[in-house]
Amino acid sequence: MTEIRRMACRGAGHNEIMSRLGLPPRTYYRYLALAFERNGLLLLEQDKDAMIFELSVFKDRLLAA
Repeated sequence: MTEIRRMACRGAGHNEIMSRLGLPPRTYYRYLALAFERNGLLLLEQDKDAMIFELSVFKDRLLAA
């Protein structure tokens, strides 16, 4: 999955990635879906961390005021 993600980020097309990695379409698209799902979870986690930080800063500023 890492190599699929890396090649897609570099702009390789689906057919090119499948050909280079020797993957059948069904396997490739399953791996691609898992990669997107994992990326989505990582983004959600980053958003939670950012929100916690923002709320912490906001709380500190309110207490200081």
